[in-house]
Amino acid sequence: MTNKIDYKKTLDEIQKLVHSELKADGFKKKGRTHNKTLENGIIQVVNFQMAKYEFDSVVEIPGIRTNLYGNFAVNIGVFVPELYQSIFNQEPKAFIQEYDCEIRERINDKESGKEYWFSLGTDYQKTAEFIIGKLKSDVEKWFDRFDDHRKIVSELTESKEIMFSPREKLCGAIIELGIDRGNGERIFNEYYNLIEDKKPHKNYVSELAKQLNIQLTEKTSA
Repeated sequence: MTNKIDYKKTLDEIQKLVHSELKADGFKKKGRTHNKTLENGIIQVVNFQMAKYEFDSVVEIPGIRTNLYGNFAVNIGVFVPELYQSIFNQEPKAFIQEYDCEIRERINDKESGKEYWFSLGTDYQKTAEFIIGKLKSDVEKWFDRFDDHRKIVSELTESKEIMFSPREKLCGAIIELGIDRGNGERIFNEYYNLIEDKKPHKNYVSELAKQLNIQLTEKTSA
């Protein structure tokens, strides 16, 4: 039976093959994560996530509680330093993890939207080749959507459905502050006025407005 040490070694081999391609494209590696910094400061992130340890006394329930032990996923993200500084009021880390990104997703099947969990018990070379193929196609196109601050603002503020986070319009507004201050404040106020008064998040956004020196305009009732 393959144990967790064997799985780790297999993932090491897969990551090594994939990193040879990522390195050629300008990515640097630390642990299971790869970073590429663009000229405009935006950072692209690729992360290998191994599933947690095997269940002990926990019963697997297909569709609700699935045992993914022996599998791994590839997460991708886009990190905007100015956004991180504004939200957390601190300098970004030296190396960015996927969970630091407001814009992120998992490599998936574009037709069904189903996330890929790759088995570590199959031919690791074929798995690496498949991932490299995805990086050169779907992932490259995805990164291209977010390789510029204006593109990011457009994606986060104009989408009719939530792509990454319920606060993505807020994130877009914060980034826009550095491009067009007036428009950024307008989008920020739109977001603020859509929050129900009793929601704790409204207080958070109000405090953030003070931190960013934004004048809030309360929506007047008709």
